Amino acid sequence: MIENIVFIGVLVTVTSVAWSLVYTNPSNFHFNVVLFPLAAINSDSPFIPLVDDGFKSLYGGYYLWLGLLSRLMGNNLLSIKIVVCSLIALQILLYYLITKAIYKNPLLRILVFISCLFWSYLYGRVVRQDLYFQYFPLRTLFPCLLLVTLLYISERKFLDKATLSIGFLTINLQDVLLDFIVAMALLSNFDSGVVVLIMYFFIYIWNEFKIDGFSAKNMIKKLTVFSINLIMIIFIIIFGFRIIAGEFINFSNYTGSTLKFGSGFYGLPFTDNIWMIFMVVYGFNIIQSFQSPIEDKSAKYRFVIAIWGIVSLFYFVNRSHPWNLLGVSLPFFLSYGCLIDYAFSSYRKKMSESEPELMQNKMTFREFLPILLPNSFDLLRLSLVSVLVMPFIIMSLIACVKFIPLTISHFQSPKSYSQMSALASLSERVATLEKQLNRPSILISDRVESYYYLHKNRKVLFYPEIASIFPGDNSFQPRFLDTLNKFNPIVTLCPMRHPGLIKANYHGTFLQLLYENNYKLVESGKNIDDRILKNCKIYIKD
Repeated sequence: MIENIVFIGVLVTVTSVAWSLVYTNPSNFHFNVVLFPLAAINSDSPFIPLVDDGFKSLYGGYYLWLGLLSRLMGNNLLSIKIVVCSLIALQILLYYLITKAIYKNPLLRILVFISCLFWSYLYGRVVRQDLYFQYFPLRTLFPCLLLVTLLYISERKFLDKATLSIGFLTINLQDVLLDFIVAMALLSNFDSGVVVLIMYFFIYIWNEFKIDGFSAKNMIKKLTVFSINLIMIIFIIIFGFRIIAGEFINFSNYTGSTLKFGSGFYGLPFTDNIWMIFMVVYGFNIIQSFQSPIEDKSAKYRFVIAIWGIVSLFYFVNRSHPWNLLGVSLPFFLSYGCLIDYAFSSYRKKMSESEPELMQNKMTFREFLPILLPNSFDLLRLSLVSVLVMPFIIMSLIACVKFIPLTISHFQSPKSYSQMSALASLSERVATLEKQLNRPSILISDRVESYYYLHKNRKVLFYPEIASIFPGDNSFQPRFLDTLNKFNPIVTLCPMRHPGLIKANYHGTFLQLLYENNYKLVESGKNIDDRILKNCKIYIKD
């Protein structure tokens, strides 16, 4: 009862915080990059971008199904907000289901659940006032979905009898479901999709070594079936989109940019600092999982969660500032909880085995110690666990104590929506010009383009979203000139505040291109109440 109350309370609280952060000024830069592909796809066909030339999505093909969900509810800023917060709520639910399946102790489940959501999401979001949808749930949804499917469907084996034989291959409906999750993960967000693929591969490794007994022939057969299923499902999804959309979707538009922009596997080396506690916890769980008896059903999932953590750690430590690791620390807290659970359950078991003798005072402490710690390895393991238990307890206590006060302070602090209201004012001004001149419009900015186009359901005539331009990439210039010549649009040019964009002087580049094509300043937004948008200027061509 208490556990369910805590879950509902945390779910409502965290989702409410996320709801309050959507479209706030600090969130706009990062969230704008996520939303721009949604603004750039055709409202008639919610999968095909209006602008094929130069189109790319930095974070994958998530916009295909995210945009479809949004369009079912009207395709506006409110519907997107509902879909985003619903996905965050779904992520919290999945995480709770994982903790409930892995940990037997209710108190430990509550501590792990609260600690993870506090440190990996709530604390960072409240302090930075930044939704940062790119980490949570975009990069954590499918790994958690894979684990929940394994824990609640695979272990219950009610799909085992549903099979289809094709020659020497036997396709299991359960495997098809898991392969579908892997395929959707790869197509939705390539970097987290790779993580899901590696997790699934190591599940095969575990089953082969721990359950079925190693057989090279059997393992090759299983991997062949998996590969065929995965390739077939990916092609079915692609052809399914082809039927719905009316033409093929160029998935290389987002996989290529994801590999180029987001890859952290070839980044800086992993530094030797406090983050090494992640590796210690993951390594301990991997070792302990292989030492566990076959009857221990949760051992496989402790192992897979540790693999998820290691891959995520090496990816994100190389592409983001180390403190951003808290944003993808879901597997760390799950593994940490597994370590604590192992420590208490292991020694509680040994205590229960020796309890009759202890109760009868027939054993001295010197006689009991070899039962508790039969060898030096157990002594070393106990020492390591003892050292690691204290940080977990401290972090859990901080999370439990600060969860409610931090939430209250978040809602008490004033939220600035001035940028969105100012954008609406700017959008209305341009809309008036659009009617008067009978021309479409373009907004050049580094943080509000998505909201501008979605506000009036405008067509995106020019891609890319500015923040996605790679350093040294000037291929946008001929596309921009082609747009000016073809549509003769009204152009609103706003200041660019991102350091990389300022250094490259993209604002000056666009301004020069406008003047070279006989565009003149007709209006500025000085009366707009926003420090960025008040410096936006509207240009038209005579």
